[in-house]
Amino acid sequence: MNLSQEQWEYLKELNDEVWMIYSYIGIPIQIVMIIYKILYPIYWQEVKRVDQFPSLLQDKLIRPFIFYGPLYYFFDIIIKVGSGKAFASACSISFFSHHVITSIFLPLAVYSKHVPWFFISTGLFHAILLCFKHSYLQYIYLVAVLLYHYGILQPPFKNMIQYKLLNVGTILLYLTIIALWLNGCSH
Repeated sequence: MNLSQEQWEYLKELNDEVWMIYSYIGIPIQIVMIIYKILYPIYWQEVKRVDQFPSLLQDKLIRPFIFYGPLYYFFDIIIKVGSGKAFASACSISFFSHHVITSIFLPLAVYSKHVPWFFISTGLFHAILLCFKHSYLQYIYLVAVLLYHYGILQPPFKNMIQYKLLNVGTILLYLTIIALWLNGCSH
């Protein structure tokens, strides 16, 4: 595609604006869903395969508020490559790597039959970090990521291929998060 730099910038701004609005809308809904899932947990001890998770109404209700993440990252990758900005600096390389890895592995979490509270909390605190740009929020987001990672390493998740792949993706994401931190990058 032969777009001008201004057109690529417009597409980036549009994608970012949709992502920001989507994040603002999703924050209160994700908070309610996390509280509900913590207060009314399902017990996973008997689950041996992903298809054995119950198909619950709350999983269907949260999906519209978490599904856009992989799409945003996919569009962002196209825009960064098309505009020639994917490899312009250490920060752009770090963000690009973060978005590529996320776009590969995030669908395993977002589009799964069951969405545990610790999946939602990661998306929630990512949205809060984007919408309310305070540096201390990075640490809260990191705690949410660590809780999510701990969650997928617990039974029955740790024995399922989908979550084993998410574990690999999460370890790769840690590398990009470290690169972002070392390079002093911010959104």
